[in-house]
Amino acid sequence: MRGKSFTGSTALLLVILLAATLPMLQCSKRGFLPESVSWDQPPEPIGGFAAIQKNLKYPEKAFENKTEGTVIVKALIDKRGKVKATRIVKSLSPECDKAAVKALKKSRWRPALKNGKPVTASVSIPIVFKLKK
Repeated sequence: MRGKSFTGSTALLLVILLAATLPMLQCSKRGFLPESVSWDQPPEPIGGFAAIQKNLKYPEKAFENKTEGTVIVKALIDKRGKVKATRIVKSLSPECDKAAVKALKKSRWRPALKNGKPVTASVSIPIVFKLKK
């Protein structure tokens, strides 16, 4: 018994579907963020950047390895001031990246404003990992 073979049009359709799906898969791997609108006033962490640093827990492995540096996280802040999505722009280590995102999500935010009304907006935030000496 012979297997079924693809016709030319079926093979072309599969190639088109694969080509259309590939960018979506790549975006999800990179941590794609939905688009945000422009704003007059950016989203701000309530309590300033010190509040984010206060929520930051130094990962044990990073502490043991004396890892220091900055993780830059792009975050999508919704109209209510909630972190809806994140993407690592500059990585330090997997455990530091995870801790940085957790600190951002734990922080309370004032949403961005456009014409005096809250809007969903993205912002890049540096999270500093520095050992106390």
